[in-house]
Amino acid sequence: MQNGQPLSLIAGATGLVGSHVVEQLGAAGDRALALTRRPMDCLPESVSVHVVDYERLVDGQSLPEADHAYICLGSTIKKAGSQEAFHRVDHDYVIAIAQLAYEAGVRRIGVVSAVGATTETKNFYMNIKGEVEEAIVQFPFDHITFVQPGLILGDRVNDPRLGEQVAAFLTPLFNPLLRGKATKYKSIHSRDIAAAMIAQVQGNSTGTHYLGYAEMMAAKDNKDTA
Repeated sequence: MQNGQPLSLIAGATGLVGSHVVEQLGAAGDRALALTRRPMDCLPESVSVHVVDYERLVDGQSLPEADHAYICLGSTIKKAGSQEAFHRVDHDYVIAIAQLAYEAGVRRIGVVSAVGATTETKNFYMNIKGEVEEAIVQFPFDHITFVQPGLILGDRVNDPRLGEQVAAFLTPLFNPLLRGKATKYKSIHSRDIAAAMIAQVQGNSTGTHYLGYAEMMAAKDNKDTA
């Protein structure tokens, strides 16, 4: 912490949720390092780039000393090319960053997971997300927030996903129908996920927290009115 202001690490800073974390931290003037494979342009004044090789991170390359971390990495099997490649990104990279962040002094962390994440399923995607959650809670962070969105809305730059585009178009029709226990499956905008994570990580709560749709919207609204 420098001059009383914490420093945040953002993994997946160019992605759908991570880019909003960058934007919102920058708008607040909060200090952050965007962990990226290559330099980024047009960053907020308070946000800098820290170029990383994710393969080297898995092998134990260190991260800069920091206070908070936001892990927003995520791919699809189609984009990754295989289940093995998907596992490398969504499992190995995420756990490695959490471990290295803790070793770098981070004590409050937010992680993008998924609704339905559990190791008690044969669904490959949900099983991976469940394994990641179980691995990260083993690190003694003061605070961990797992956001568990359903369909994530927003503009994916250079990563069009037809199925998501169709689902996003239908969201105004179907979201109001998802009530009670089905509320957690509602589509949610990436900017709201980012706002919820930031509110949680910058808050005072300790322990491990799992945020579904309703909890993310509540955390986001608390941040907006703070």
